[in-house]
Amino acid sequence: MGNRRSWGTTLCRSNRHLAEWECTRYLTTAEVAERYRTAESTVRYWRHIQKGPRGIKIGKRVLYPEAELLRYERTLIDGQEEWGLAS
Repeated sequence: MGNRRSWGTTLCRSNRHLAEWECTRYLTTAEVAERYRTAESTVRYWRHIQKGPRGIKIGKRVLYPEAELLRYERTLIDGQEEWGLAS
């Protein structure tokens, strides 16, 4: 099998108006840190100063919707955030 790794948690809910299921993938703080090649403490600091991707607190855990990570990355690429692409 090799080095297979499962990323994130997928949560699904029923959309009763459309009679279908909506599924969203969530990443943990550790997975977000690995994605951005930084420490977990850095991701927690970003959350503390309200920079970086927005997380959702579920119980004691903070999870990051994959769509939010993509939105955050798009703002960096578009230059809408003070942290942007390296020169």
